[in-house]
Amino acid sequence: RSPSRGLGDVYKRQLLSHLLRGAGRIHSRDALLAAAWGDDSESNDRTVDTHIKTLRAKLRELDPAREYISTHRGMGYCLDI
Repeated sequence: RSPSRGLGDVYKRQLLSHLLRGAGRIHSRDALLAAAWGDDSESNDRTVDTHIKTLRAKLRELDPAREYISTHRGMGYCLDI
């Protein structure tokens, strides 16, 4: 396993943790970026989109009929539990 892959897992855990703490609320891409990568990150909002896509796939394994993370265009993402 490459070190960069391990870092991706850390970011996904941090994203999920942030979404769980604010479940039911919409989180902007900027807020998610800051929560997972910090304010000094050179990552961008597309990085958040990519990691959200991966999180959705993993959560879909739990219940394929359910969409846990919803997109709110122009606003961000929401964890619906």
